[in-house]
Amino acid sequence: MKNKKVIGLLIILASIICVFSIYSITLNIIDYKKSLNEFNNLDKLKSTYDILAQNSFLNEKIKIRRYYLTKRDFGEYEAIYDWQDVTFISYSKEWDAIKLEQLYNELISNTYGDEFDYLTYVALYAEDGSGYISKNPPYVKEEYEVPISLYMFLPKNLKYMYKSDYNSLALKRCDEITTVQEMACYLSYEYGHHFALHHLDINGDKDDINTEYYDLRLKSHIDDVVLDVDSYQEYLDNYIWYSWEMAASDYVYLMGSNATKQVFEFYDTKDRMLKYAENKGRNLDNYWYYFKMGKNVLPIDNHMIPMPHQVGGLKELFYSYVDKDAPEYTETDNIGDLNLKVTPSKKNPKNQFRVTWDKPYTDEDVVYTLILYNMKDEIVAVHKTVNGNEEALARFGIYQLTYGRYIYTYKGWIDLTKEYKLRVTITFPDSTVVVSDSIEVQFTKD
Repeated sequence: MKNKKVIGLLIILASIICVFSIYSITLNIIDYKKSLNEFNNLDKLKSTYDILAQNSFLNEKIKIRRYYLTKRDFGEYEAIYDWQDVTFISYSKEWDAIKLEQLYNELISNTYGDEFDYLTYVALYAEDGSGYISKNPPYVKEEYEVPISLYMFLPKNLKYMYKSDYNSLALKRCDEITTVQEMACYLSYEYGHHFALHHLDINGDKDDINTEYYDLRLKSHIDDVVLDVDSYQEYLDNYIWYSWEMAASDYVYLMGSNATKQVFEFYDTKDRMLKYAENKGRNLDNYWYYFKMGKNVLPIDNHMIPMPHQVGGLKELFYSYVDKDAPEYTETDNIGDLNLKVTPSKKNPKNQFRVTWDKPYTDEDVVYTLILYNMKDEIVAVHKTVNGNEEALARFGIYQLTYGRYIYTYKGWIDLTKEYKLRVTITFPDSTVVVSDSIEVQFTKD
């Protein structure tokens, strides 16, 4: 008798669950059809997007995503590109759909894991939009659809909607940063925020102290690290020590694409003067890289802490979330300040100065880069690159050259009366970078 009662209760419970499931699925079907109908009325979207797979599940999937993205009110944009569940939206005339596709390919050249599935769109804005803390838009609730595969019991093409957490990236100054090569580090950096938020629980607030990343990377710098900021000015003042930015910077170093590992050549004052003369006074844009802060210049934002590969367990932590082994890096000794020295030139000791340093690695494919900082450890100028088989020499000051029938005088724009710090980065072929200790200099007195 008891068994019959139990069986009866189970039948009733199963019936309730079945009715509820059918009701829920029916509501989702109605919502899905309504969404598609509304989507079909969006003339702008239909005219700006070329459906990739007619009458396919991908086609329907893109339609429904586009519908919900549009409901987020993106306003008037210049171009749009969709692929693999990520939408790129450009508000800059410099970025059309072709370049957005190239940018997508650059994005997936970074190392990523399942956090990629939680990225819904990347927005490119024409201007800076400064005045607020540089965080990506927060995780948002996004409606999404998946197919139901119970073909024996339900219509073959039936789909239902569910809600999940999604994130997005915002890229600024896209009227100025106009090529994929220039955008590579910036894109990787912003994606690093997404990676750190999803896997490492780094959100730029006081809860960061409870993470494994904090224990490995930040705890030893507890007096300097900032976990939370209350204003944009506080953010600017503590940028290189802010946990939110440090995690993104480490991501680029450890997991960035090949384009983020570029090494650029820089010229000192005398070399720039020679280039200026050779170009008959035309500008020197080709010899100064503003956005192209390659691996040899900005391996991470903060040059006062060890490189990520030098922190025990850090690369293993990052790579524990992806289906790849952590890379190997060149083993190096403590390089100290490399015996950095500033000496006045013999010919013009008041206006010309020579900076020299030791080279512990002399292979021709090792690159040394001399960088000038202000006293807040912010980069003022990237002054000189030399290879391991070249003389470690950089020149500052005023230089003059007779070239043909012209006399050129070039002094650069560095105010030599101010106090600065000098450091040298050493970049190896495998993208290992180490940074020397700094020395303080003041070339001339007032």
